[in-house]
Amino acid sequence: MRSGVHYLELILYMAYSELRAEATRAYLGFLWWFVEPVMYMAVFYLIFETGLRSGGADYAPFLLCGLVAWKWFASTVLAAANALARNAGVMQQVYLPKLVFPLALTVSYAFKFAMIFVILLFYLTVVAGKPVTMAWAALPVLLLVQLALIVAVSVLTASVVPFAPDLKLLLDNLMIMLFFVSGIFFDIANMSEAIQDMLRVNPMAVLIESYRAVLLHGVWPQWDRLAAIVAVSLVLLGVGVALFHKFDRAYPKLVGR
Repeated sequence: MRSGVHYLELILYMAYSELRAEATRAYLGFLWWFVEPVMYMAVFYLIFETGLRSGGADYAPFLLCGLVAWKWFASTVLAAANALARNAGVMQQVYLPKLVFPLALTVSYAFKFAMIFVILLFYLTVVAGKPVTMAWAALPVLLLVQLALIVAVSVLTASVVPFAPDLKLLLDNLMIMLFFVSGIFFDIANMSEAIQDMLRVNPMAVLIESYRAVLLHGVWPQWDRLAAIVAVSLVLLGVGVALFHKFDRAYPKLVGR
């Protein structure tokens, strides 16, 4: 029990150190965590809400719900692919369970996502005029389900990339493909049932739909689909943890090649 608490403290400290180091590298410091997402969302707002209006009057909130959820997932997973390589020097100097590196990274990215999510909620309620409904009570569950998915995919990715660095290139291209089939720019519900079933195999498509249901329409998410994501996440996490446990001593040599 004590070792588990110790590792949790270590993960939180490493996440804090990463955030602090990142803040000191920029002139704006931690304010950049606010500035970047505001700029990110402002560009799409200007293009789709005040510019093209090609998606209708409500397209900007629709788009931003998808983009914010996707950005948290993609940026964390892509960073996790390099989690061990980034800490190769540390692994050569002191022994640490290698699992702590991707876990600390997911904590730091979750903290930064919280900034973006607060801005999104402000935009939806104040700018877009979306009402706060009872369905918003489902948001903590949605966030926890997505966090579980992110942790699972990040751990699994971090565990396998050191064996074949080319997998990072494959992951980059896979993320581009998923970006366009996750329903960020279109409503999956408008597709044929066969296409809907195919697209919803992607957990991020289900999560993006769920965020929109809650935030834009005041509708409760489909709990069975969220439960399926949790089940898949547990399996992926189990595989990733098992790989880290088995090859814990081998990773320093793999990333040091």
